Amino acid sequence: GDVVVLPNVSLTAEPGVEIQFPLHANLWVLGELHMNGTAQQPILLKNINSDETWGGIFLKNTTATSSLSYVRIEHASAGSNRFYFPAAISAYHANLNLDHLDLTMVDDNPVYSRFSDVVMTNSKLRSAVTGDCINVKQGYALVENCTFEGGTQPDMDAIDYDGVTGGIIRNNVIHDFRGDNCDGLDIGEQCQDLLIENNRVFHCFDKGISVGQQSTATIRNNVLAHTAIGIALKDESVAEVEHCT
Repeated sequence: GDVVVLPNVSLTAEPGVEIQFPLHANLWVLGELHMNGTAQQPILLKNINSDETWGGIFLKNTTATSSLSYVRIEHASAGSNRFYFPAAISAYHANLNLDHLDLTMVDDNPVYSRFSDVVMTNSKLRSAVTGDCINVKQGYALVENCTFEGGTQPDMDAIDYDGVTGGIIRNNVIHDFRGDNCDGLDIGEQCQDLLIENNRVFHCFDKGISVGQQSTATIRNNVLAHTAIGIALKDESVAEVEHCT
């Protein structure tokens, strides 16, 4: 069943560890979680039975920053309380460092955070459902050197920032979000002073970069191709665009 890491308690998984979860089981983190593998010995989180999905990693009001690196997560889904935990990795008032994650085989949204600081680098994400590969609300986020692959479901975005101040989206490859109303980057809810640079966005059937709801951003050195709209500014948003193709 569920595993709960209590406040002020640390759970550590060593390189090469494989953890198998039963049907709908979740890993709840109220303390801190450290799963740090290596390129030669990654950590694997998966379902016990190939035809069943498990829950996810849910961090809530954690007492320290958690870290995951060189971790592959297979067939995780979202929690029963989707308002707080709608993704394979969900954080609520919980800071996270994510590096070299493989989230290409999850069965729901890959990453979601609210009132949290998230740094995600060098990772691969794929979504097969309506939603976002990573959604950050009312916190800070840096997403860098990651690859995002979409699908044909409607209302899919690779990166969705809402109410983020000073966030960075840099050196990412975003492609094939081919459903209706699918954006590469969806910026809203008064995000302030974002830096969006050196990204490649292609085959997104709505917008490559959408900036709305009175947000502000610097958009530079990006390449956008095969999108209905390259860059969209809405709702009194302000952007400085330079050296974009």
